[in-house]
Amino acid sequence: MMDDYIWVFLWPVFGLLQNEVYGAEEIGECMNITNDLSTFSRCCRLPELELSEEKKAIAESCHRATIADQPVPFTEEEEEEMYECFQECYLNATNWLNADLKPDENVIIAEYNEELKNFPQWKESIIRTVQTCIANDYTKPEAKCKSGAFQFGNCLERNMFLNCPEDSWQGTDEICVNTKRTFEKCMINSNKY
Repeated sequence: MMDDYIWVFLWPVFGLLQNEVYGAEEIGECMNITNDLSTFSRCCRLPELELSEEKKAIAESCHRATIADQPVPFTEEEEEEMYECFQECYLNATNWLNADLKPDENVIIAEYNEELKNFPQWKESIIRTVQTCIANDYTKPEAKCKSGAFQFGNCLERNMFLNCPEDSWQGTDEICVNTKRTFEKCMINSNKY
């Protein structure tokens, strides 16, 4: 499960913008977009990467610090805050965030280039994905964890799906085709997601 964080909203505002672009009848479809990693990996053959022991230890430490001992039940907002803080902790510890809590494009791309050296077909897709997501400011000054790391991670996941290299795309069934169509329609005009 920790590996999923590596492939690492403002939905009402996004919905209003989509209403202007597509009309009210398509708002429901766009508002219901989620990051479904099982669909993503079934439709797009992602490179099989292993977390190093060091990164596993970082993930476990961040999990203990931000999620492990939280009382249940918790609200949707509290759950998002926990994952936001987990992602911020992890990205900080792996140097993906700079001192201003902004994602560091050079560090992220260099790390992906190293980890994906056996998957050259992903190089351009990763660069395009990282640059798309870096272009957005996800910081949340009023939040407990201010970096917007959770939203940045969501952006990476969604854009990796959209930028899946042709030779890695394996989704010819209706679910894959419809998921990609929905993502393209609802997200391509907004770099935020």
